[in-house]
Amino acid sequence: WVRHNIPLPESDSDHMHRCAMCALLVTQPPDPRDDYTKPETCMFHPEKVDSTRLLKMAVTHDLCESLAGDVTPFCDPSLVNSKEEREEQAMRSIQKVVGDPLGEELFGLWREYEDQKTAEALLCKDIDKVS
Repeated sequence: WVRHNIPLPESDSDHMHRCAMCALLVTQPPDPRDDYTKPETCMFHPEKVDSTRLLKMAVTHDLCESLAGDVTPFCDPSLVNSKEEREEQAMRSIQKVVGDPLGEELFGLWREYEDQKTAEALLCKDIDKVS
């Protein structure tokens, strides 16, 4: 953002806070207009989503960028290609500094987000894209 002279660029902290605020919306009762009866949507019913896990994921999903940097598709291709490896190394470093069991939980939340297999990870990714 800074390189492209975007005024008032957001920091990782700004972004993760905004994601956390959006994640809190999932804790609200379901809107009667939403259809959770379909197989592809039933897992997203607010009563089926672990809102605490989603909130933790929203707060920490980009924590690795504090060490690895924020890599976008517009960055140097070598950075884009090594993004996941660099982020995993950053999360391992954070895990070491924080210590377990919290470090293990933070790494697990990051891995779950990256794997995109749970309702919480999928929701967090959607929140990430709009925040």
